[in-house]
Amino acid sequence: MTTNPNHQPPPDEWQPADGGEVVRLTRRLKGRKSRRQFLKASGGIVGALLAVTAGWLTLRSATPTPKLEYDFGGITCSEAMARADSMTKGKKLPEAERMQVQEHVMLCPNCKPKFEQMGGMKMFAQSVPACRRPDVV
Repeated sequence: MTTNPNHQPPPDEWQPADGGEVVRLTRRLKGRKSRRQFLKASGGIVGALLAVTAGWLTLRSATPTPKLEYDFGGITCSEAMARADSMTKGKKLPEAERMQVQEHVMLCPNCKPKFEQMGGMKMFAQSVPACRRPDVV
C-alpha cells in the first residue's frame, strides 16, 4: 500500500471555516436541490406529454380516415360507381353517361381497382371499336 505524501491527517479539533465558506456551501446545496426539483418536475411533465401523445395517436389510428371523393369525367366517385354497378348488371346507359363513367374510372385511383374487381373493364374493351392498319386488308 502506498501513501500519499501530501495527505495530512485530520485535525483533532474543529477549526473555524474561512470567511464566506459556509455561505458558499449553502448556495451550492441550494443549487443542487433546485436542479433536483427541476428534474423531477420536468420528468413529470415529459411523462404527461408522452401519455397525451400516445392517447392522441391511439384515437387518431382508431378513427377511420374519410375517403376522398374525386371528380373525373364530370361525375364523382359515388355517381360513377353507382352507374358502373348498373352497367355490370346489364343495364344499358346512354353513350354520354357511359363515356363519363369510363373517363372517371380510367383516371380515378379509388374507382379503377373497384371497377376491375367488378369485371367492368371487359365492358370498356368491348365498346372500343377495333382499329385496323390501313395497309392490312
